[in-house]
Amino acid sequence: KDRFANLVSMESEIKLLRAENRVLQHAQSRLNREVETLQQKVEELKQASALSTERESANLSAAEEKLSHMELQRFAMAQRLNEEHASCLRLQQLLQEAQAGMAAVEAELAEERAEAEALRSGIKEDGGIAVMVDRETRSMANELKVEKRKAKVADERLEELETAVKAKEGIIQDLQEAQIGVAFNQISISKWLDEQLKLVQFKIRQQDMCHAQSICDSLDSLAVQSRHIASEAHHSIMLSQAVAETPAMWCITLKQLKEWHGRIQSDLHSYCEAHDVIYNKDGTCCHICVNKNCTSDHKDAAFKPRAEVPKKHESLIRFLPANMHVVVDRYIAPNTEDKCYALQVNPGGCKIDVFVTHTWNEVFSDFMSTLETAVAPEDHLWISAFALPQQPAQQRMPRGRGQPE
Repeated sequence: KDRFANLVSMESEIKLLRAENRVLQHAQSRLNREVETLQQKVEELKQASALSTERESANLSAAEEKLSHMELQRFAMAQRLNEEHASCLRLQQLLQEAQAGMAAVEAELAEERAEAEALRSGIKEDGGIAVMVDRETRSMANELKVEKRKAKVADERLEELETAVKAKEGIIQDLQEAQIGVAFNQISISKWLDEQLKLVQFKIRQQDMCHAQSICDSLDSLAVQSRHIASEAHHSIMLSQAVAETPAMWCITLKQLKEWHGRIQSDLHSYCEAHDVIYNKDGTCCHICVNKNCTSDHKDAAFKPRAEVPKKHESLIRFLPANMHVVVDRYIAPNTEDKCYALQVNPGGCKIDVFVTHTWNEVFSDFMSTLETAVAPEDHLWISAFALPQQPAQQRMPRGRGQPE
C-alpha cells in the first residue's frame, strides 16, 4: 500500500510536471513572438531612420526600454529554468528511489518463491497439509501475479517519467538556445542602436554647423544693414541740421494741414461748446466750464466752474471761439517746445511756395476755407503757428469774436 501510494504521488507529480511543461512551452512561444515583434520594430526603426532627430531619439529610447524589459524577462526566465532544473534533479532522485524499491520487491518475491518450493518438497506425506500448502501456494502465486502486474505498471510509469524527463530536458535545451538567440539579438540590436546614435549625433553636429553658419550669415547681413542704417542716420542728421538752419524749409502742405484739422475738429468744437471765457485786465484769460461736472482736458489753460464766477464778473463772460489761440494752446504748443510742427511732419523740410499771414482771432475753420480757395493741396505753406515752436498757453490770450487783437 505504501508503494502504491508512492506511485500515486509520483503520478500526481508527473501531471504537475506536464502542466509546468505546458506553461514553459507557452512562455517559450510568447518569448518567440516577442522576439519577432522586437525584430519587426527594429526593421521599422531602420525604415524610419530618415525621420527628424526628435523622433529618432524617441524611437531609440523606446527600443532601449524594450531591450531592458526583455533583459528582465530573460533574467526571470533564467531563474525559472534553474528552478525547473532543480525540480528535474529531485524527480530523477525520486525515480532512483522508486527503482530501488522495485528491486527490493522483486527480491522479496524471489525469497517467497523459494520458500514456497521448500514447503512443497517438505510436506508430501501429509495430504491435507499439502492441499492447504497448495492453496497457500496458489494464493501466493496470485499475489505474485498481482505484484508482477503492479511491477509492470510501475515500469510503465517509470518509462513515462523517463520520457517526461527527456522531454523536459529537450525543452530546457530549447529554452537555453532561445536565451542564446535573445542574447545574440540583444547584442545585434545594441550595435545597431549605437550606430543609429552615432548617426543622430553626426546629423546634430551637421545641423549645429549649418545653424552656426546661418547665424554668421545673419550677423554679416545685420552688420551690413547696421552700417547702411548708420549711414542713413548720419545723412538724416546732416539734412536735419541743414533744414534746421534754413527757415524757408519749415513748411507744411495744405493736404497735411487738412488731415490734421480733420483729426482735431471734433474735439475742438466739443471743447469750445462746453466752455466760455473771461478776459482779465492783465491780458490773461480763464476758461469757464459751462457744465457742473466738466470732464474736459484743459491742457495748460486756467479754468474754473461757472458757479465759482462772482456775479459782478458775469457780464464779462464771452463764448469761447475756436480760433487760432485755442488751436495753438491745445494742439500745437504742448508738442512743439523743441521742434515746430512743420518739421515734425516733414523732417526733411519743404521749400517754401506760399507765405501765409493770418489773424489769431479768426475762427480756424474759416482760415482753412480761405486756404482751400487760395492754394493747391500740394503747395508748401509757411505759417508762423506751424513753422515756429510755440510757447505754453499761460501768456497767450484767446480773444472773443469782434474784439481787437
